[in-house]
Amino acid sequence: MDKNERVIDEITYVKKKPLYHQGLFWGTVLGFLLSLVLGLLLIFSILTSVSLEEENEQLVRMTGVSPYRVDRTYHDFATGVSVEDPSGEKVTVNQIQVDGNRVMTDEATGMAVLVNVTVENVGKSNLLVNPYTFDLVSQEGDLYVLDGSTFDKVSVGTNLKPGEKLTFDLIFDGEEDKEERYGVVHKDNRWGLKKSLASSK
Repeated sequence: MDKNERVIDEITYVKKKPLYHQGLFWGTVLGFLLSLVLGLLLIFSILTSVSLEEENEQLVRMTGVSPYRVDRTYHDFATGVSVEDPSGEKVTVNQIQVDGNRVMTDEATGMAVLVNVTVENVGKSNLLVNPYTFDLVSQEGDLYVLDGSTFDKVSVGTNLKPGEKLTFDLIFDGEEDKEERYGVVHKDNRWGLKKSLASSK
């Protein structure tokens, strides 16, 4: 007879194991801990998403430009085409060119992509030119970093008086030596991507 069994009046009684020796107990504890971890991860994900949304909204308020989104519809143009908006800003993306000899900052990890841009003030008040309102994107929707070497010749916050224009180079930290895979986005306009792969409006 098992030591945990006792027979009284021909009835066998089995002594129950302590709760912490039962498999069901540990299964319940493990399930609770797993649910707790998943719940914390869900809360962290929600808080991160909210934080990113707030940062995007702050960026829009500061620059007046929405972050690039691949699912958004843009007006598409070939390089060399000038586009004017109601604010009096006339923008021309003259050229998108990969420059393997361009020296970038120490933080850069890819290949320099040079974007030549002309901004003209055709309005009646001063116009603020900010290089950070331009984005380099790929046909797949990748977004590339504006390299610090851009500001060797261009200062952030340049003011143009009515009738003035400024031509300058933007240097981005790109990936491949194929000009045709890149496009430049400024506000609701996009230059350089192939028409077959870009959403036109």
